[in-house]
This record gives sequence, structure tokens and C-alpha cells, in this order.
Amino acid sequence: MKSRVAFGYGLLLAMLSLLAWGTLSWGPMGFLSPGELFQILSGQASQDNRMATAVIHLRLPRLGLAWGTGAALGVAGLLVQGAFRNPLAEPYLLGVSAGAGLGAVLAVSLGLVALLPIGGLPLGAFIGAWAAIACLFALSYRWGTFPPTRVLLAGIAFGGIFQAITTFLLLKMHPFDMRAILFWLMGSFAYRDLNTLLWLLPGVGLGFILALWIARSLDLLTTGDWSATSMGVPVQRTRALALLTVAWLAALATAASGIIAFAGLIVPHLCRPWIGPNHRLLLPATALTGAALLSISDLVSRLLLAGQELPLSLITGLLGALFFLSLLSSSS
Repeated sequence: MKSRVAFGYGLLLAMLSLLAWGTLSWGPMGFLSPGELFQILSGQASQDNRMATAVIHLRLPRLGLAWGTGAALGVAGLLVQGAFRNPLAEPYLLGVSAGAGLGAVLAVSLGLVALLPIGGLPLGAFIGAWAAIACLFALSYRWGTFPPTRVLLAGIAFGGIFQAITTFLLLKMHPFDMRAILFWLMGSFAYRDLNTLLWLLPGVGLGFILALWIARSLDLLTTGDWSATSMGVPVQRTRALALLTVAWLAALATAASGIIAFAGLIVPHLCRPWIGPNHRLLLPATALTGAALLSISDLVSRLLLAGQELPLSLITGLLGALFFLSLLSSSS
């Protein structure tokens, strides 16, 4: 078992190293050799080198966003599935992403992006995500408990409401603003800079620490509420903390990169066969696997069509649909 876990982590680290080189080396402006890339990253390239500018100000932020967003969604997916004992649950079902999308559209509609050009849209998305989780807590909390089925159904209902309001607001927008926000809503790492990483990566790190704090309780929670309670686990508090951590991570990911569906569903399933059911071991694996998945998706989105970038949700949505089909075929 230990050798399999070590092999899994070694494979993930090797894959991330290869993907980091690919993300920083490949792009519309051309390809960099390992030597040229090392010169740029070590500061030896000339200041007027266009490729150096592209690597530092375009490709490096994309790599950081892919890793931070992927890690956040991977860990959030594991927490949702563990807290609700449902292998098909993911953060998108809680309505957090839809709430973030509505918050971003409201920020554009109210002119906050013009007032706060650096962080107006991410701030709106972040506030929208937390408003969504507040609505979810208010509706699903009943007699001191958070019934899993009630929480998921409330999340789906609120997600539908938020998406309907978002669509209405988009129809009232100027076509130029609507096109820009639609591309962001479908997930993208474009037009971001290193400033985004200054709040994304520390925020994801805090969420990861919170997830590690409740990891042992989640292991016991998988045996059932009654069994976990008999072993001293505060079930409802653990589930509430898991929900809050999921909301925090999903809000950060959506504020930074838009709505990226199905990543939180796929990643835990990819890790469990290698790592096993222990959440303390699974958490780092899901963070690394999520980073790798979105790094691959970003490379595909940039290189599949020459001169055109595909939305990330188009790629992860296709992967999620194929993953669902594989689950159905394996269970039949």
C-alpha cells in the first residue's frame, strides 16, 4: 500500500513538472527550449525580450491559476463527497458557482468593474458565492442538523434560480460586456496577472489547512452518522465546517477563473484507486491531481485551435460527461 501511494505521488509530481514546462514553453508566440526557458526564469534574458515578457506576465500567471484553481476544486470535491457520502457530489451542485456567476454579472451591471478595475469582478464573484452558501445554510438547516439530501436539493434549486437571474441580466447587457462576461463564466485563465495569485494561493492554502483539520472526522463519517457519533465525532459540526471550507475554496476558484464544471467530481475518483480512502493522504493527492487536470485543460484550450482559445468548461464538461458514461458502464 505504501509503495503504491509513493508511486502515485511520484507520478503526480513528475506530471506536474512536465506540464509546468509545457505551459511555460508553448504558446501562440512560439516554443521555448529548456535552456531558453531557464534563462528567462533566472532573469538572464534581456528586458526587451518579447518571449520573456510573455512568459513572466502571461504564461506564469496561467500556470499559477491552473494550479491554484485545480487544487481548490479537487479538494472541495473530496470534501463534498466525504461529508455527504455521495461519490457523485461536487461543489457545482451546491449552487456556489452559480452564485459566484451571478455576483460577477451584478458587478459588471452595477459598474463595479469600472470603479474597481483590479478586483471588481472577482470581488463580486466572491460575494455572490458566499451569498449562495448563506441561502443554502438558511434553507437546509433543520432542527440542528444538515441532512445531506436536503442540502444537495437546496443547492440544485438555488443554482437554478441564480442561473435564471444571471441569464436575464446578461440579456439586458451591452453586447460587448455580455461577450466578455460569458467567456469568463465558462472558465478561463486569460487576461489574469500575478496580482490574482497574491490572494488565490494563500486562500487555497488556508482552505487546505481547514480540510486537513477535519480529515480524520471525515474518515469516520464515511461509516455513517450513528457510527461516527458513537466514536465521538460531532457530525453536524463536521458537516457544517466541510460545507464552509467547500464554499471558501469554490468561491476563490470561481472568483479567479470563472465557472469550471466537473473538476471537483472527477479528481477524487482519479485519486482513490491509488491512494485509498484515508482523507489525510487523499487531500494532497486531490490538490495535485486537480492542478494537473486544469493544466492539461489549459494547454488543450490554447493549442487545439490556432489563434483561438476555448473556454475551460467546454473541455472539463466533455471530460465530465465521458467520466459519467464510464461510471454507468462500470456499474451496469
